[in-house]
Amino acid sequence: MKKNITLLFDFDGTIVDSIQVVKSIIEDLAPLYHLKIDKSSLDDLKEKGAKDIIKLIDLKWWKLPFFVFHVKRKMTKRIDEILLFDNIKNELISLNNEGYRIEILSSNDPKTIKRFLLKNNMTSLVAHIYKASALFKKHTLLNKIKETTSNQILYIGDEVRDIDACKKSNVPIVAVTWGYNSSKILNKSKPEYIIEKPNQLSKVINDFSTSNN
Repeated sequence: MKKNITLLFDFDGTIVDSIQVVKSIIEDLAPLYHLKIDKSSLDDLKEKGAKDIIKLIDLKWWKLPFFVFHVKRKMTKRIDEILLFDNIKNELISLNNEGYRIEILSSNDPKTIKRFLLKNNMTSLVAHIYKASALFKKHTLLNKIKETTSNQILYIGDEVRDIDACKKSNVPIVAVTWGYNSSKILNKSKPEYIIEKPNQLSKVINDFSTSNN
């Protein structure tokens, strides 16, 4: 049965575990961007939002677009090192079978995401991929998506900046704790829902569906 709900998933930290690869890329780029990184700098990333991390490693704000570009390019080359979180594929299959429309909104390169989905036989599960061109401008794209669909939107993401974007766009969010930010820091931003394991997705999404019909 088709449902009038679009599930808008983040990619990195929500569907795929790319944390160690991203840490490695940041370390590789440190000399080029004169970043202040020591052994402990990247150990507690889960307890910091993206803006705090940028300050911590002393990345100049004017360099951020170039830095993000370099990270994405290196991610594309290392996509084969990135793995799905346990049970996430089964959850997406189940949600797709239940009639939810599944889309992805990510700061990552859509070509990289498509390549990953193809490799993991998941292309048919995702109806569309949106690219957030700026790290802290997801709300702008969320607003545009809201204007082009009659469906209710539920976002699923793993970072404080995801929650911030959803609040700006008045979009409910399921915050997941297995990604880039911990439950402690996510709870401070007061998401509508928060879950700790991928196999909890179906229940919380079905609860949302029931309460909005």
